[in-house]
Amino acid sequence: MAEQVWESPVIASGEKRLRRRSKPRSLFLSRSMKVSLALFVLLVAALAAHSIIVIQTMQRSQQSLNVAARMDHHLERMVERAGHYVAIAPRNYPDFHRDVELYYTTLRRDIETMDALVADLAARRSAFDPDLWNDFRNGLEEQIGYEADRPRLEWAAEYLSNEAGPLLAAADRAHAELQSAAAESRRNLWISGGVITAATLLLACTIAWLFRERVLRRISQTSRAVRRMSDGQFDGIRRKHADDELGQLEADVGNLARRTEELVNLLDTLNGANTLHEAIERLPMRLKRQFSIEWMGLVEIFDGRMRLRISVPAREELGIEQPGTGWSLEGTLLADARRSGHAMFATLRNSDGDLGLHDPLLRQLRGCNLVTAALLPVRDSSRIQAGVMIASAHADAFTGWRGRWLENVGHLIAHALYKSIHVEQLGVSMVRGLAEMAEKRDPNTGRHLDRMQRYAGIVARELVERGAVDTARCPRFAEQVETFAPLHDIGKVGISDYILLKPGPLTNSEVGEMRRHPKIGAEVLMTAGERLGAEGEKLLAHAMDIALYHHEKFDGSGYPHGLVGEAIPLSARIVAVVDVYDSLTSERPYKEAWSDTHALQYLESEKGRHFDPQVVDAFVARIDDIRRIHDLFRDRDDPVFASRG
Repeated sequence: MAEQVWESPVIASGEKRLRRRSKPRSLFLSRSMKVSLALFVLLVAALAAHSIIVIQTMQRSQQSLNVAARMDHHLERMVERAGHYVAIAPRNYPDFHRDVELYYTTLRRDIETMDALVADLAARRSAFDPDLWNDFRNGLEEQIGYEADRPRLEWAAEYLSNEAGPLLAAADRAHAELQSAAAESRRNLWISGGVITAATLLLACTIAWLFRERVLRRISQTSRAVRRMSDGQFDGIRRKHADDELGQLEADVGNLARRTEELVNLLDTLNGANTLHEAIERLPMRLKRQFSIEWMGLVEIFDGRMRLRISVPAREELGIEQPGTGWSLEGTLLADARRSGHAMFATLRNSDGDLGLHDPLLRQLRGCNLVTAALLPVRDSSRIQAGVMIASAHADAFTGWRGRWLENVGHLIAHALYKSIHVEQLGVSMVRGLAEMAEKRDPNTGRHLDRMQRYAGIVARELVERGAVDTARCPRFAEQVETFAPLHDIGKVGISDYILLKPGPLTNSEVGEMRRHPKIGAEVLMTAGERLGAEGEKLLAHAMDIALYHHEKFDGSGYPHGLVGEAIPLSARIVAVVDVYDSLTSERPYKEAWSDTHALQYLESEKGRHFDPQVVDAFVARIDDIRRIHDLFRDRDDPVFASRG
């Protein structure tokens, strides 16, 4: 067979991007977003700082204006009180004493207040000249005099009334200049604030546009991709994904879409397969995107032992040999899966070398340089009776997300395969039931069908291993021969009990009637195949060959057509040998059971006449397996194998 490519592209390239990607670059750390956000932060900070400056400047300007207004108002009150005092200046001692208590105290308080206001304005760097007040104050102090108990109040009042004009004018000018400066400052601050605000709004619009293009639009595309997935369209997002959080989300959605599509296609492939073998053959090609698979097979429990029913290697050198009776179930991966009810994984070899394995199939896989294996259990209505085994030469083929994927999806694969198994078994069981019905009309045949079915399977596999079968044209030869061997005498349903159960020799006419059963059986199977459709006919092709030709003889002396040599289908030649052998070694009312040795001698003597020599040789080569089958399905009180020699 040609070498198949089932290599996973993810594993083959050594890339682990699907689940082992490095941490993605932040969505907001692209160059344009970085610059825009930096400018936006700076502008917002500038706007905030400008707002603080505006508030502080306005507060200072207002405080300066308040101080100037208070000074102007206070100075006017001093001049007003001085004018009033001049008008009512006292002319006797009692009145003078009163004014000392009242006006002089008020005047001193006014001077102190003016000192404080002038100092405050000077600290605020206003246009008011504090020296002007200081000169005026010194002149006022000279008019008051330096005798605290006899101040010259009238002189002081006249000085205030006559000399305060320049001071009042200076105070008014300072107040006006402060008002003008405050207005100019506010105007400048509002202009600069407007510029900063406009720039901030423009940048905010730019960031919003970038956010829309880089975030919202991509989120919308991702959302549409998810909606398409829900509608059964698995095209994902058809563009290169950016290296950021949304890019990772897009990639994950794309991976989800791809894996979902692959799962749907996988299940469609399995459900669309016409036979179980076809389904198993198609499975590796559908799994190659996730796994690197070198070998796949279907193992099942048969007669309480594990046997390999289907083997699909990727390379010819990965052939698996099994005993005719299969392997002991104990210690196998299938047994472990049967106990746990879950998918099982096994490491066949690690860096330290080979691992101790009890499973003989795993040991053979390891001998083919495979290092890891997985088994997906196939469950019938009550228990696990089979499993799909996958093996790979890559140590990480079933680790991480791949192992989780197999565990999560494996039951869907197993269920689809079980349907194929069940449908196939149902069709075979129905026809097998007819065969058993025909066989049970003769109560003396015992477990003939059980034995010869297994004999046929053992011989067929031996012939396959010897290269006598074109497995490319008929890959399921051994399996189908074993399955349909019990149908060899199904045509006996059309033979009357009188002839079938007659204890004595048959007449010529009765022999002729008995020899009709191969054609009857072929007609029964052909009818069943036609009702099952084209695939049913294909499925039962070997069964029809076995039923029609199993009484043909290698030298051409058989019936119903007298075929010679290899013109007789190989499946019929195999059944001819095992059917005669089991009949010879079984006790019947009309004969004793032959010994094992005697029966083998008869087969050897009939090579080239009744039997195909290569079939007899294959039978003899597997005689130990044949004997185990006979022991397992022997009839009651069967003395044959007690006389082996």
